[in-house]
Amino acid sequence: MLFDDQSGLLGAVNVLEGSTLGARVLISRATALGMIDGFGARHLAVMMRDMSCWQTFLRQLDDVEDFDIECAAQAANAVFDFAL
Repeated sequence: MLFDDQSGLLGAVNVLEGSTLGARVLISRATALGMIDGFGARHLAVMMRDMSCWQTFLRQLDDVEDFDIECAAQAANAVFDFAL
């Protein structure tokens, strides 16, 4: 299974935590359309409140030994497929 090893889990977490970065981009666009954290963009505001998980993820990624990029990519793609 894709998520049974460290590389697969990190690939999946990359997608999930990376969405926090996407929220930072989208919130400025939503604000320009008149959407704010209390109206229309609440989910984006919640997602981008705490960037510490992304920073922790990056530190973990730097410390991984025997990282299998192919396994990570397959797991990341599976998360995207699930979301769709």
